[in-house]
Amino acid sequence: MCSGLDVASEHRQNLHELILGAQGVALHSRVTAAVEAIENVNGRIRNASNAIPATERNGLTVDDFCNLPDRVDIDDAILAEERLLAANRQSETIRTTATFDSFRLPEIDIERIEVILANNLAALEMGALARVQEHISTIDPGGEQWIATGMGFVSETERSDCPFCAQPLNTSPVIESYRGYFSEEYGRLKSEIAELLRFLERQHGGDGRAAFERSVRVAQERKQFWQEFIPTPEFALDTVALANSWQMAYELVQALVERKQGAPLEAIALPDEAVRSIRNHAENAQMLRDLDTQITEANTQIALVRERLERLIAAPSSPT
Repeated sequence: MCSGLDVASEHRQNLHELILGAQGVALHSRVTAAVEAIENVNGRIRNASNAIPATERNGLTVDDFCNLPDRVDIDDAILAEERLLAANRQSETIRTTATFDSFRLPEIDIERIEVILANNLAALEMGALARVQEHISTIDPGGEQWIATGMGFVSETERSDCPFCAQPLNTSPVIESYRGYFSEEYGRLKSEIAELLRFLERQHGGDGRAAFERSVRVAQERKQFWQEFIPTPEFALDTVALANSWQMAYELVQALVERKQGAPLEAIALPDEAVRSIRNHAENAQMLRDLDTQITEANTQIALVRERLERLIAAPSSPT
């Protein structure tokens, strides 16, 4: 325990253990180990506390900060803040880039088409009309319009003789056929057919399909920009397949209406192929309408990003 003239600390320690006895030494060792463990824990707590800067705690103590309740949406909140910071770096572009537009496939009104194609004006006498059409075919171009104008003049004045040749109309072999051919109903049917053809061309012609493909391409380009700042709709559309289905339905309908225009009194039924094609096009149109909810939500998110960005820019800077 001790030798020489100097008493070192280990000498006193050995003497202490001798006085305490074996049981006391064991207890002392346990106390020493517990003290060391406590110091290790306190050291880790200090290191953890130092790892949370006071500026991050926003005035809270470390204990209060650590006792804050967990946020179940923390990942979404962090993502929103990251997007806001990204938006702040591109604030001018955020203000000027357009939002999303809805895009449509114009529908094909199958009910209207079926009604017009099936209309055969059963009240008109087919044989008489055939004779008039045969006669008109022998006249120079414009002959039908010339006769139609004359029939209008006869009806308006209620003349009993022909204003051109002065022959009595009541004995004319063709006047009644003319009256049927140029009747209001027949004229209305031909007008409806012609208007339907013009409408189909306006809605479904080449320019319409090109405009649709362009609108989808523009939406996909805007998605590339906006997806950095907001959740964006999915525009995974096969525009080629959509346009081809649209064109097939249009061309089938167009051919049927043109056939009806050539023979207005022929009743035409939509073949199964045309019905299937029109229905496929209608399903594609509905699919695009279903995207409207996503597009509206995306535009709402864009408005919120712009609003938060304006508040961020307008907020006074902290003093340095």
